[in-house]
Amino acid sequence: MAVKEALLFLAGKGHHKAPSAVGQPHHKDLYRLPDPADDGDGLPPYAYECCVTQSNRLNGYSLIVYETNRYSAPVNRARREVIVKAYPFHLDILDGTSLLARHPRSYGREQDLFEPLHYLPLLEQRPGAFDYARPMRQWRKDWPESYHQMLRVLREKWPEGGRGVQECVRVLRLHEQYPAHQVQQAVEQALAYGCPHLDGVLHCLHQQASDQPVVPGMDLSDHPHLQEVGSQPIDLHQYEQLLSSSG
Repeated sequence: MAVKEALLFLAGKGHHKAPSAVGQPHHKDLYRLPDPADDGDGLPPYAYECCVTQSNRLNGYSLIVYETNRYSAPVNRARREVIVKAYPFHLDILDGTSLLARHPRSYGREQDLFEPLHYLPLLEQRPGAFDYARPMRQWRKDWPESYHQMLRVLREKWPEGGRGVQECVRVLRLHEQYPAHQVQQAVEQALAYGCPHLDGVLHCLHQQASDQPVVPGMDLSDHPHLQEVGSQPIDLHQYEQLLSSSG
């Protein structure tokens, strides 16, 4: 009760007891009712943040430890001092006033809470770690089938040096700029077009943003001799024939 009374007192809402000492003057200000003309009601001009705030330091894996649980932040912030704000249901990691990461708060012990997007820049540089990185292994369990298909296609197309994995990671980084459902829809559309790489998926995203109807491909099953039109290699001798005929 003492704490509650102290808070009420600081907020200007406490009930003050009359002085008990004999002969001690009574101060009328202690019993003065709030003036309706006063600005505000004695409360701070900002909302009170119901959280525990503390300084912390990201380790080499770009993780902070809070109450035995580990929370990730972007890898480019590793080994830096940060501010942690632990709310009842989520936890924020800040660099000054800039929000770096927000996670659901865990009340378990020794739990790892990863945001896979935090690690994509590093995996783009080191695609060989893609299959072994714990954040990616966890995320891939929840991938839509179109993402698994895209990864298979890119690995088959560019097997050398992990280039196919790099291209897949570049596509996944689109989650940093676009909502997840839009990226998934663009990947599915790019697969249907036969271009499940970064430029193809970006094209499909821009097509979504333009709200233009998608023109379906022409069915040439009845005209097989026309199916190769537009995809055949360029014959530069045809241009030479045009130049010679114009001369």
